[in-house]
Amino acid sequence: MAAPAPQEFFRVNRTASEIKAEIFRQFFPAWCRLQSLAPEAEALVYVDLLAVEQVQQEPDAQQEQVRLFSNIEPNQPLRLFFGATSRLEQDILKQQSAIPVSENGLPYPTLLLQEPENQLPLSELLASGYPALVVSDPLATPYAQQLFLESSKTQSADLLLLLHPKKLRAAFTGKKTPAIITELFSTRLAAIQDFCRREKSAQGQEAYLVTQLGELLREQGRFTLDFRVDAPDKDQTSLYLLFASRSVPVYKAFKAILLPYSDYQQDGVPLFGANLKQVQQLALFPEQLRYSVQKLAEDLAQNASQYNYKTIEKIAEDHHPGTHYIKENYRLAIEKLRDQGKAEILNPKTLQTVRKATLASPVKFKQQEK
Repeated sequence: MAAPAPQEFFRVNRTASEIKAEIFRQFFPAWCRLQSLAPEAEALVYVDLLAVEQVQQEPDAQQEQVRLFSNIEPNQPLRLFFGATSRLEQDILKQQSAIPVSENGLPYPTLLLQEPENQLPLSELLASGYPALVVSDPLATPYAQQLFLESSKTQSADLLLLLHPKKLRAAFTGKKTPAIITELFSTRLAAIQDFCRREKSAQGQEAYLVTQLGELLREQGRFTLDFRVDAPDKDQTSLYLLFASRSVPVYKAFKAILLPYSDYQQDGVPLFGANLKQVQQLALFPEQLRYSVQKLAEDLAQNASQYNYKTIEKIAEDHHPGTHYIKENYRLAIEKLRDQGKAEILNPKTLQTVRKATLASPVKFKQQEK
């Protein structure tokens, strides 16, 4: 049976394992290719704490993951760590010889993190700065919390977090706050918990907490992107994906993969979410939107000196990391600034003023009177 098109994928209820498998099969090859280019990439590290859930619920998806590893050809050894059951251990070890490796071979076998003695080698690799992709629910277990703390402090670790809404709220609003939350948020924790007490909507609390997690990772120098999955048949959030990377090419690759799955606003800005019931409601109050073409135009005008005489495509390339915006949003924003008399669109060859904006069009921002 053919895989459903991205626009159809979230129209049925999906487990965290199905969502992870859908995104992973597209992203992991791109991640290996891009991170292999890093100068410190003597080895690549993949950590998957969701393997337990996947092997318990979707063995076919787990087998697909094994087949994917066998088709990856990184230039460096690929180090694999799983939080896994014995069934996954047997399948991975059977396939170990099929995984392409460097000329020297894979220096260590696949390690299972359910064994405490296998956790130290991972900590050493993370501390050594090898490029790593960590896939987990960071609140699922004490070890998942510990690993999130380690990897979030590591310069070279990319994080793909699958956050369950109830678990996320409980971590901040429950009777006992996990030590990881206290350590990570320290002086901000009281204000976050106060917001959650005042915000009565569960979705409002969850969205705020995801934003706070993203802000924490951005302060560490990462670009972040969150994707919200609502249930197709009711107004309830099923899962949040939160991705964070210091690598702009890696971030861009992940954003491009998620884009076809996303709902859109009326102005063409992707929401990076699926089955979002409030889209039509927000259209009535555009000032409440997190991102919009109008807000983009205002931001570009306020920072005109950074973008003057750059093409629309170059402006988009420089500005979009860490936002929801795509190239077409920038073209529309520049046209809006042109109509407001704040910018001119130029012919890329003659630099004469033209009406039609293309991605290749340079933009001359007009100096605004103070």
